[in-house]
Amino acid sequence: SSETAKIFGMDIGDRQSMHMSGRKGIYVNADYVLDTLHSKAYEEVKKRNPGFSERELNTIAEEIAVSAIRYSMIKQDLDKIITFDIKETLSLEGDTGPYLQYAYARSQRILEKSGQTVNNDSQFQLLTHEAEIAVIKEIAKLDLIVEDATKSLSPKSLARYAYNLATTFNLFYEKVPVLKEGNADVRMARLALVKAFGIALRNALNVLGIFALERM
Repeated sequence: SSETAKIFGMDIGDRQSMHMSGRKGIYVNADYVLDTLHSKAYEEVKKRNPGFSERELNTIAEEIAVSAIRYSMIKQDLDKIITFDIKETLSLEGDTGPYLQYAYARSQRILEKSGQTVNNDSQFQLLTHEAEIAVIKEIAKLDLIVEDATKSLSPKSLARYAYNLATTFNLFYEKVPVLKEGNADVRMARLALVKAFGIALRNALNVLGIFALERM
């Protein structure tokens, strides 16, 4: 994008983007891109977590940067031009790697704050809200999506699934109380659903080569 080109010190005039061309010598060093992503991710993580050590900040920033650029490539159609935008790639909203990582981190935070050991034999019949059912249905698709992506040699379908799964979970998070649920059995069933979501998303991210972060 034009904004990203400026960050990399490229003068593209009034154009909205610049085409990379190895033959013409128009390119950006991959290490420089990663370093830039790392720097911006570091600033954001430090802002959100002022108590983190330098080691923690750098580790998380590196895992966000690598995952962000990896996801931005994987989700694309291979026969189309890819427009790379740093701000969009690192966004915690929309179809991005950090969005998926944040959804996973949110699920782990819920489990941590509950202070309970999740009962895998919870009364799942109590999960009747449409947002709960939607998450359950998305989780159930994982094996089929992985098999399809493998057969078609198209990781994009798994990336799309991970995004849909995270989006469905975030809607559940907004619509359905978990920690504040008064009924203990319902609360435990919802915690079990949160745990199942985390496992499914982590597995999808692992296949995609994206780091599943506990905190960010």
